[in-house]
Amino acid sequence: MLVPFDKLQWTPRESAPGRSQISIVHVDPVTKATQLYFKLPPRMHAPRHWHSANETNVVVRGTFVIQHDGGEKQTMNVGDFNWMPKRMIHQAWSGDEETIVFVSLDGAWD
Repeated sequence: MLVPFDKLQWTPRESAPGRSQISIVHVDPVTKATQLYFKLPPRMHAPRHWHSANETNVVVRGTFVIQHDGGEKQTMNVGDFNWMPKRMIHQAWSGDEETIVFVSLDGAWD
């Protein structure tokens, strides 16, 4: 499957802060593993939360700052990635410009 970046279909996220948008590119019909892009406006803060699946994030554009409970803030730049086990509480911020993060989960996006 090929999904050109300029052909992604973006949908506003009512449950997320600011003007964030999401583009789901694939959901496995059996495992519900999900791959998506998350577009974040400048200086957005995602308050403490967790997901019920293991999660990998890769920065495609901009700067993404993430902090796991008990940890220090980590700044991620284009090409950087992190992996979090399910139910890990974290919060995140975008930098001073629009940020796009590719997110891959080994289960359903919640």
